[in-house]
Amino acid sequence: MIWTALKPRPALSRPLRALFDAAGARLPSRSEVRAITAAPDVHPQIAAEAERLLGEPAAFPSFADHQAINRAGGAAARLAFYAASRLLAPDSFAARARLHAALPATDSPLDALQVDRRTGVLVTDQSAWPVVAAAVEEARERFAVTARSGDVNHGKLFMTTAKLPDALDSRIMVFGRHPATLRLVGRYLEGLPILYRINLLDSANDVLQEGSSQFFHIDPEDFRQLKIFLLVDDVDADAGPLHLLSADASDAVRVARRHGHGRIADDEVMSIAPPEALTPCTGPAGALAIGDTSRCFHFGSRPGRRRRYVVMYQYLTPFASAFAIDARAVASKYADVVRARMTESGAPADETEAYLFGLRR
Repeated sequence: MIWTALKPRPALSRPLRALFDAAGARLPSRSEVRAITAAPDVHPQIAAEAERLLGEPAAFPSFADHQAINRAGGAAARLAFYAASRLLAPDSFAARARLHAALPATDSPLDALQVDRRTGVLVTDQSAWPVVAAAVEEARERFAVTARSGDVNHGKLFMTTAKLPDALDSRIMVFGRHPATLRLVGRYLEGLPILYRINLLDSANDVLQEGSSQFFHIDPEDFRQLKIFLLVDDVDADAGPLHLLSADASDAVRVARRHGHGRIADDEVMSIAPPEALTPCTGPAGALAIGDTSRCFHFGSRPGRRRRYVVMYQYLTPFASAFAIDARAVASKYADVVRARMTESGAPADETEAYLFGLRR
């Protein structure tokens, strides 16, 4: 047999290169692609599959459609999407890194903390920080109102989900956009994030609904994201706490079970993941449960004896599959409010605010 030298697979397929041409973007080198796909916290098999998707022309439709990714995309497809979207918009990545580095210094206890990229999980009691205490106080007031409103979450029989009215003026938002909070999130997401939404979650924990978020699942909106769950009341094992499986253990389960999307049974997960990799997010009012819910299998609100009240903050990158792969607009749920204020005041949004709420990619 005569061996011949194999040419390395092109970093990007022809239809993907055409997307770069159409966007007027510089074609990245293979090393630039691998710096994203083969990052230290990415499982090698997920990285290899993402690179295959990026390099094979026939695979382009399987990851380039952000709506399809949100419906049924697995980890490799979400990574391929994230890598391509980020490489299409290098100026956005650089601007968000700059804005993150320029966030003003504070004396917040969050500045000493880090969300480990290997685990994607951090649970910390911040009840003594006045910014958190004020958010908890306001959340209790708002939950008292939503409890009387009869609001329901039609997709979840066990939970009421309420939006945050007058969000920009709230004490809840003060924590969500506080420089220390954004620094903590940005250290994990590599730049100033998008504060995509804030929800008030009231879990009755009185019924088990098949196929719901009460079973192990992954959130599809990004390859990496962070959600901060602010506990409004004390949460223990009887209050249906959120459980987060570390990202590295989740990757091991994903690869072993060839999991793409959808719910996965407890026994399938825990037959592979060590028990210590699963963190129950319990603690006093004012505790923060922070997790990368796109990389960590998780569940919550299973039946218990007490209700659970939580404020959920969701932070995405501008390269999330919540947006088109070559999106010009990456608006958060508060973008219209910010624009209305700009119109009323006659002044443009502050640069950091414009990026934080997705007015700029």
